[in-house]
Amino acid sequence: HIDEVLYEMTISISNGAAAVKNFVRDKTYINNLQQVTVQIREHLPVDQSQCVNLRSSNRREDNNDRHITFDKHFPPGTIICFKVSLLQQVQNSIIEIRKNLNEFTDESGASEFQQIINKLTLLDLNRVLYRNSNEEQADGLGIDVYEIPGYGKLVYCGLQGFMSVLEKIRLTNELKHPLCQHLKDGFWCLDYISSRLIKHRGTQAIGQWYEKCFRQLKRLPKHLLPAYFDLIITGSYTVLIEHAWRLMGPFVQKGSTFVRALSMASVILCGLVKDAQLPALSPNLKEPKPIELTDDRTGLKYPLCPTLGAGLPHFAAAVWRNWGRDTFIALRGLMLITGRFDEARYLILGYGQCLRHGLIPNLLGDGRIARYNARDAVWWWLYSIGEYIHMAPHGHEILEDKVSRLYPTHDSQPQPPGLYDQHLYEVIQEALTRHAQSLTYRERGAGYNLDMDMSDEGFNNRIGVDFETGFVYGGNSHNCGTWMDKMGSSAKAGNKGKPGSPRDGSAVELVGLCRATLKWLIKANKEGYYPYDNIKISTSNIH
Repeated sequence: HIDEVLYEMTISISNGAAAVKNFVRDKTYINNLQQVTVQIREHLPVDQSQCVNLRSSNRREDNNDRHITFDKHFPPGTIICFKVSLLQQVQNSIIEIRKNLNEFTDESGASEFQQIINKLTLLDLNRVLYRNSNEEQADGLGIDVYEIPGYGKLVYCGLQGFMSVLEKIRLTNELKHPLCQHLKDGFWCLDYISSRLIKHRGTQAIGQWYEKCFRQLKRLPKHLLPAYFDLIITGSYTVLIEHAWRLMGPFVQKGSTFVRALSMASVILCGLVKDAQLPALSPNLKEPKPIELTDDRTGLKYPLCPTLGAGLPHFAAAVWRNWGRDTFIALRGLMLITGRFDEARYLILGYGQCLRHGLIPNLLGDGRIARYNARDAVWWWLYSIGEYIHMAPHGHEILEDKVSRLYPTHDSQPQPPGLYDQHLYEVIQEALTRHAQSLTYRERGAGYNLDMDMSDEGFNNRIGVDFETGFVYGGNSHNCGTWMDKMGSSAKAGNKGKPGSPRDGSAVELVGLCRATLKWLIKANKEGYYPYDNIKISTSNIH
């Protein structure tokens, strides 16, 4: 809006041709033409200007705005200065946006934004901040990561996807970046941010807050959109990250910047993915139990039981998300040190339900299509139980938790929750007993459809204990049951069906994990938490 003309100045010369012809240059001073008149007018309304004209726009979208035209009344040498201000509706929107921005620094915690985020869990923050393409598509709502024309797809659906781009733009003030241009072209990414959060109960309130804030942002001139978008996203992102740290344990809360940055891996990798869930826990499980949610589309109930993605982006959803080895190698750092004991408990019990052949699944597949081709997963699981007992408040109580066995015998079909319940300590004892008694088995469904690269002999497996050394052993030269599990796949190179590192026999980390497990079990037995002090092998006992 043009408030007024601060000043306008015009130059006129009477009988200009004669004035130029009669001009005599002074030898000492800079002199000018004679008969020159300078007209100066100050502080006048635009419609009283003698230099410009006002005309109404004929376009409906201009909202009755008027345009300034420069014509013959604006000869060379003319100067005009306008005092301008934002339109009133734009000023009002900026005031509202600044009120929203002030909510980020409200130390009283009484602001609407602070009250909203105080109700967010770490699982909610996983959705608000992160989630990659595979995780988001698993919701079945047709949402994917956002794609910026001329730039490409973002890494995350949540705020981190935009933050990673904004941080680079901010450093170089790159206003020609595709994201800045995209914001000026339309409001698609604003609607994306708010609408994907509104679709889920846990994040609905913060999605509505963004929707309200972006409603004001849409009223700003296009050239202001990138700057104010950055202020909103960066400000809210910072507060959300700090909230995540507050929800974690004291090691993170009191930790260094480096420790806190690392702790966010827990939020990134631990989430609720609908097509990669744990087997349903026992209905007889004592509190706390997983919260049950109802799918708005199907009406079916499902437990709020998070899982750990084995790796982004490819091992994040469906059958490829949940791996026993990866989960329990990471459990201590991602779940226990960060103080996420309830989620860690659910993971321990969920995988424990799938014990078969004395082993924890390598590939979980919700327990019903699990693969038992990892000799180390069970030892990482047992070690994690010991760490849970050591680190969680009243951690030893997990040993009394009910575990609903999917496969109470080697040949069982998957059993419904609660039909075959055992205490966790019984499941642990069975895993140790199976190893002590030694066991040879062949993978179910062995063949090309199960593993297109493995040779037939590779589907045969064994586990046991060498009682002369006390070392656990297993596997054969045709399979690879530890973390070094790359199977050769090239017939041309001659390595198809040949593991890169079979490590059959006694792998050193399994021996170490076995010793660490026995150490905490002996301690738990002495303290009265673990009822067994021996392992039964046929008619003799091993102490």
